[in-house]
Amino acid sequence: MIAFLEAQRAGLLGRAHFARNAVAGVVVGIVAMPLAMAFAIASGATPAQGLYTAIVAGLATSLLGGTRVQISGPTGAFIAVLAGITAQYGIAGLQLATLMAGVILLVMGLARLGSVIKFIPNPVITGFTAGIAVVIWVGQWKDFFGLHPAPGGSHFHEKLLALIKDRARIDDMILTLHANDFFLYQRLYALYRLDAVRVDKNAPPDAEKASEAIVGEEQSAEQIAAHAQQFLDAGNPRDAETLARHAYELSPTPENRDLVGRCEKALGARLRENLMAGQRVPSLLVAPAMLKTMQLSAPEKYLLSRIDGKRDIGAIISVSPLRELEALKLFQHFLDGGLVAMR
Repeated sequence: MIAFLEAQRAGLLGRAHFARNAVAGVVVGIVAMPLAMAFAIASGATPAQGLYTAIVAGLATSLLGGTRVQISGPTGAFIAVLAGITAQYGIAGLQLATLMAGVILLVMGLARLGSVIKFIPNPVITGFTAGIAVVIWVGQWKDFFGLHPAPGGSHFHEKLLALIKDRARIDDMILTLHANDFFLYQRLYALYRLDAVRVDKNAPPDAEKASEAIVGEEQSAEQIAAHAQQFLDAGNPRDAETLARHAYELSPTPENRDLVGRCEKALGARLRENLMAGQRVPSLLVAPAMLKTMQLSAPEKYLLSRIDGKRDIGAIISVSPLRELEALKLFQHFLDGGLVAMR
């Protein structure tokens, strides 16, 4: 209340200063409104949440601030921190972190630790601000240049494991991870020693090459069904189901229908094991505002709109008009595309 009381004692709340106060408020609002929306989007929240935060925080700091000459408003310095919190813990985690930060600031204020800032060298503050600017700038490269960053987590080994899971070639790994071949082989060997990866000498044929061969050679439904059975026997129900459906479209025989059913059953069991075991909760890694700019189908938009960071996949599918298998396939697609994370 110090700022409010100071302004009242100085006579700045009277009618004589009403016009100036109004103009100052409009100017601050014009500056703060786009900043709040932009910082909210960059932090993984919605533009509306950024506006609400700017309004509530602006009123709180104006009325409860320590001085009437204090400047308060949205700041981009927190984007690098808040974006990581939102991506990992969702909006609920962001709210909890904000409350914790507020309590810490309150305790520091009551302990009169504000003067400690004078012991922090100016180069440290300048370096911190410049570092945040670089993080924000580099974070926009993928959108500006149309790049596709490596999947997985934020660490090198997480991205490498995601590429191995996608059966990427060594050359593709080097290009995606911006690593040299010696370092990549060293990391692969380390993961092999930790039993995180294994060498499969009897790996099934590549699904993409098999599909290209099928299209190029105009194989029959029986041949496509044989490929599907081969993938199913090799423990790859995902590609087996795709080929089985194609075979059934070409020749809707009882045998092909039975093959589709067996592939769907195996794929459903695999997806339920990967996605629904332990009631894991999905959370969005992309701001809802960004989803509106993506080319998504109606089922994809529906499932993504139901992700709130609280309900697990089973709860979302139970109220979905989609078949369980189709919904699970879409959730797996979201995970592979980096739109959703599981926790």
